[in-house]
Amino acid sequence: MADKNGLLIGRIIIEIDFVLDASRHMTESGFAGNTYAQHALTMAILNIGELTGHVSADYRAKHAEIPWHQMIGFRNAAAHSYDGLDMQIVWKTVREDLPELKTMLLSL
Repeated sequence: MADKNGLLIGRIIIEIDFVLDASRHMTESGFAGNTYAQHALTMAILNIGELTGHVSADYRAKHAEIPWHQMIGFRNAAAHSYDGLDMQIVWKTVREDLPELKTMLLSL
């Protein structure tokens, strides 16, 4: 099971790297005005939550410092948001949360 979890963490880091690379030269106003970027980055973050849901419960409990619940919660909100997501929250996630999350995951 540890191998599966390790592979999943690796795939989550790949998604984070995609988001960070794609947004590297983007400003908040540029993001707000670019529906393609909004869709791409939101889908990558949704993928992070989906992958997180496949990490074993034991592994998540063992590494409780990782915000697993929030990662899965974002996925659920993105997948079931019929009124649309707040792009300011997505932008905050991109700029503030994902770099920190990557650091945390790399320390596992």
